[in-house]
Amino acid sequence: MGAFGAAPGPGTEKAAYIRQLFDTIAPGYDRMNRLMTLGQWRYWKWRLARRLEELPLEGARVLDVACGTGEITALLARRVGPSGHVTGLDFSPGMLAVARRRLEEAGLAARVRLVQGDALAMPFPDGGFDLVTMGFALRNVADLDRALAEMVRVARPGGRVLLLELSHSPWPWVRVPFRWYFERVVPAMGRWAARRWRGPGPAPYAWLPQSVRGFPGAEELAARMAAAGLEGVRFWRMSAGIVCLHEGRRPAGT
Repeated sequence: MGAFGAAPGPGTEKAAYIRQLFDTIAPGYDRMNRLMTLGQWRYWKWRLARRLEELPLEGARVLDVACGTGEITALLARRVGPSGHVTGLDFSPGMLAVARRRLEEAGLAARVRLVQGDALAMPFPDGGFDLVTMGFALRNVADLDRALAEMVRVARPGGRVLLLELSHSPWPWVRVPFRWYFERVVPAMGRWAARRWRGPGPAPYAWLPQSVRGFPGAEELAARMAAAGLEGVRFWRMSAGIVCLHEGRRPAGT
């Protein structure tokens, strides 16, 4: 799973910030995510797993973009089986080190290749993957539409793109308390990480409320996926709409 938040600033400045930030928080990242989501991450991961079970992934080639500490990567590696292969891409060496340990401990390292790289310029040929996934990291990229275009590019014709991300609940009775929680409670919960932060820019998790406010809602993200070249785009709301799973397919023959 990639970063549960987003960083301010455009271009190379943002890229440097993200790399340093996630190298810093990598050791306690999974624990912090479970705490911040009040355990809901386990439910979201279960819903993702259910969808993956419905797809023909045995022996497939899969790319997990912004794989972070490798939770979704490991899930994919189990799903593709011994004849399949998963590539995990992430910007942060610290995150990849945690992912590598997780995969080795789970006995899945032989099925996975971990690559350090940029989601906006992925070092892979066109059409190389049957499925491309991204979990809680789309808000980290400096150019959302370019990231979507890259995921479409590396998916094979007929292949799928699957995105798990925070969203905006359509119901005020959920949206208002959720906003209060992310504006007030989550930054306080993340202060432990700020003690180790020595870089410029906002401390870890201090930027999370801003990233939630500025990210597209479910309908807009679906439209931007379609504009990037995906067909049959649809989404499923989870936890009363605060998280969505989006899916689209690269058209055959493209």
